[in-house]
Amino acid sequence: MGTIEQLPSMQERLRRVALDLFSANGFQSTSMRDLASQLGIHAGSLYSHIRSKQDLLFEIIEEALDDLVTESSYQISQQKTFDAQLSKFVETYISIRMTEWQSLALLEREAPNLSEPQRQRIEELQAGYIRCLRQLILRNSQCRNLPPSLLETLAKCIVGILHALPLKDDRSNSINAQQAVKHGVCIIHGAILAAAKSSSLNN
Repeated sequence: MGTIEQLPSMQERLRRVALDLFSANGFQSTSMRDLASQLGIHAGSLYSHIRSKQDLLFEIIEEALDDLVTESSYQISQQKTFDAQLSKFVETYISIRMTEWQSLALLEREAPNLSEPQRQRIEELQAGYIRCLRQLILRNSQCRNLPPSLLETLAKCIVGILHALPLKDDRSNSINAQQAVKHGVCIIHGAILAAAKSSSLNN
């Protein structure tokens, strides 16, 4: 007997529609009426599912960042060697960037539209990601004595490298995710070794 496929809830449908409209038109240019129209309901009915458009934006961004932090920490914990941990860290980033790219793009573009408490929560999640990365770096035997300031700088540079990894080439063709992981790991390895060498020269 076949299983019955469960239909998405109104909350899930609302998030999907908001994600598409915020991405296409921008947060400020999307109204509650626009969201309701796409869902085929009256605008007033939306308030049964969400307090405000701002809360909707926050939930979309928070969920993507929380997925990134939680999954990265889990995948690292399942690996025994530094190389395997680094590879999984990069692989997880690329996987989430490819599946939740719209949400991460909203983080870069629309975060100023969040309330102060919401921005603080987002900053906490970003700090958690950096913390996870710092702990990973310190598992490399060459980096265990890095000064805290250099360790923090290195972690932030690695995040920048991850953001800059192209998932499309100049002809707008998709790049194989495996290839992107390989390139990312290679570049990050170089950055880590350079930081370790810099630290040893200054000691």
